[in-house]
Amino acid sequence: MLHTNFRLLGFTAIFLLCVTSCTPAGPSTPSAPSPPAKPTHSVPVSATPPALKRKLTPFEQSLMREPGSLHGSSFNEADLRRHLDTIALAQPASATYQQLLQWLHEDYRPLVIETANFPVDIHTLQPKPTEDLRLEKRTHFAILLDASGSMAEKIDSNTKMHSAKRAISSFVSKLPNSITISLRVYGHKGSSKVADKALSCQSTEAIVRATGYEAASFAKALNTVNPTGWTPIATALEAMEQDIPSHAEEVHLYLVSDGEETCGGNPVQVMARLRQQAIRPQVHIIGFRVDNQGQKALKQMAAAGAGTFTYVDSAKELNRFLENESRRLMQEWLRWGQAAGSETLQLRQQKLSDVDRLFRAWKSTSDREEAHLKAALRYLQDAHYSTKELNTLAQLIHQRTQQLASYRTNTRRSLQEAIKKNGWKTWNGIWDEGTDQIKDQWNHKEK
Repeated sequence: MLHTNFRLLGFTAIFLLCVTSCTPAGPSTPSAPSPPAKPTHSVPVSATPPALKRKLTPFEQSLMREPGSLHGSSFNEADLRRHLDTIALAQPASATYQQLLQWLHEDYRPLVIETANFPVDIHTLQPKPTEDLRLEKRTHFAILLDASGSMAEKIDSNTKMHSAKRAISSFVSKLPNSITISLRVYGHKGSSKVADKALSCQSTEAIVRATGYEAASFAKALNTVNPTGWTPIATALEAMEQDIPSHAEEVHLYLVSDGEETCGGNPVQVMARLRQQAIRPQVHIIGFRVDNQGQKALKQMAAAGAGTFTYVDSAKELNRFLENESRRLMQEWLRWGQAAGSETLQLRQQKLSDVDRLFRAWKSTSDREEAHLKAALRYLQDAHYSTKELNTLAQLIHQRTQQLASYRTNTRRSLQEAIKKNGWKTWNGIWDEGTDQIKDQWNHKEK
């Protein structure tokens, strides 16, 4: 008489295999039907609730009851009919509904547990660079700073010189302990007057000589420099060779200037010659709000040294350029960032797929329960159960179906949103993590 929908039994069998390891085995199908239990309005809950990452909602708590005697693969149409035959035809729908749940309630416990404990956090498993990370070669950073009078020009309430000092200090503070640094200034003596040109054009000085970074001494050296004279770039480049320690295997040259050579030297020629030396410096020329003619001259220098020229218009741009340079040099962290970022996106997608899998299992289970409840409803109708109570019972079954559907939709959406949010948060934080680790692990220079 009763007709049951078995469309999803194939998936059910697979799902039951999946949850066997985390839930007690269900009771075997009895050879004869057990006598039906008395109707009850209470909702029995498992005696020993499992450890959960969050508190269950009242609806989830109601689903944690023991499954019905005819749930899942234990369902048998003949047994259901024998159970239904014990129900009085005039019995209230609420009592009949509770009795049906006693027999047909599916085992939602593993689904509730997995949902409550679903891990929405995303953490990359890529190993980070170690605290002993060093550049591959013994590296020297040679910094040349223009101290000519034009560096006294103000930009955003600070002089170019002030902004350059701050940017350089920040840059070198982020470099590995294993490197050496020299800081050479030029044009810092005399004045920009013609009478002082000879003195100023001969002025270049290494105020920091091939040493590791030490914040206090570096700041003290910079504080002695004031913008005042002419621009002897060629002279400074020639003297810079003396600043490179003999053990250096690689040299990075950073030259910050707001103008071209004004002392008659030929910095392009000097740069070309440096490029022919045994240690060919990697050249980076930074033009700090330099005019078109100055840009052209500095670009020629960079080209002669097979290097780069970058124009910056403000202290913010100068800081950004040097910050990017420090990151560019940290190849190990960059490689980690690429691998960790890719893995994070893969984990995010995998978790979203796991959510889809979980809620397919939810729907399969609830659909099976609904089919069994409706089969019982049809049998009671054919058995001439009270029409009034039958309509009420149908409403109760419909309400349960809608409640389960609403729970599935809202909970699935909530998990998906959390996974997406955490995934992007982790992905965006990878580069910040790299920067923080670099500061913590590489820069203990004030100790």
